[in-house]
Amino acid sequence: MGRAKPRQVLKGRVALITGASSGIGWAMALGFADAGADLVLVARRAHRLVQLTHAIEAKGRRALLVVADVAIERAMKRVLQQADLVFPGIDILVNNAGICLPEQPTHKTPLPDWERVLAVNLRGPFLLSRLLVPRMVAAGYGRIINLTSSYKAEPLHGVYSVSKAALFALTRVMAQELRGTGILVNALDPGWICSEMAPDGPNPPERVVPLGVRLASLPARGPSGREFVVPFKGAIHG
Repeated sequence: MGRAKPRQVLKGRVALITGASSGIGWAMALGFADAGADLVLVARRAHRLVQLTHAIEAKGRRALLVVADVAIERAMKRVLQQADLVFPGIDILVNNAGICLPEQPTHKTPLPDWERVLAVNLRGPFLLSRLLVPRMVAAGYGRIINLTSSYKAEPLHGVYSVSKAALFALTRVMAQELRGTGILVNALDPGWICSEMAPDGPNPPERVVPLGVRLASLPARGPSGREFVVPFKGAIHG
């Protein structure tokens, strides 16, 4: 017997995923397409986005690729301008793009490196949320998923830990501010995933997809302001 087709729980929805050119972003994009969503794919590597777009279109879904740096406001405005030409709106935002420095004591982190990590990991999610939330409020619907980490106070990963701890704080604050608007804001901690950033990770990016689809398709009275964790073993919980 063949594998059952995934339920189309995201049919009719449009999702914007940052950092879509590899790892979790790539896997989430394919998983969301399987669940019925159309995609806006944002990353800095055009050739990888082209490959992903072809894979999504092969599943019968539409995909728009935009090469852009999430830390630059004008670039994020351009993303939405291009999306407006293709889709009626964006229902789901997945702030996945992130970077991490090699291990080093926090006090030895060069200032440009500190600022770059915070720009990608924290400024980027803020910029896109700031641009998209008014649209979601007007539509009465939105799902925002911020990719956090178990490393929120990890020695030798100071700026990365700070950025992810702050992103979780942003998640909780926005969830409270947007209560009653139809927008749910949650954090997703994927655990230790094999990726370009963590090539020794024991778990494949596809492990994150079921939880990502679940958070993207939460009902109106679903949870908001929480962090959901993909454990190394056992069922997904949150």
